[in-house]
Amino acid sequence: MRVYDATTSTLTIGWDHAEGPVRQYKIFYAPLTGDPITEFTTVPGNRNNAQLQNLLADTPYNITVQAIYGEGPGGSLNGNGRTLGMLSPRNLRVSDEWYTRFRVAWDPVQAPVQGYRITYNPA
Repeated sequence: MRVYDATTSTLTIGWDHAEGPVRQYKIFYAPLTGDPITEFTTVPGNRNNAQLQNLLADTPYNITVQAIYGEGPGGSLNGNGRTLGMLSPRNLRVSDEWYTRFRVAWDPVQAPVQGYRITYNPA
């Protein structure tokens, strides 16, 4: 099992297909810290990847992928992954200063964000 493309709220996982006619894969995941409530999702048996969503930021997760056959559950894979922490923009730049205005720019974070809050005070 591979865990990749972590963001602050998602983990993408991939695995090698199990042998035989797998109907679906059931993916269990639970945080390793805080409230260890196990959740699960399923994907069709012809897929070998999934994106776990609505996860907590900066949190390690235990992940289990289980093959489900027509006769019932089969073998499983276990692994761990960690979501990214809340990131900060970098390289703040102030330019085009004038009496009543100025321009602010920064390098964006490498994760999906809903927006940036800009706070300033007169010196």
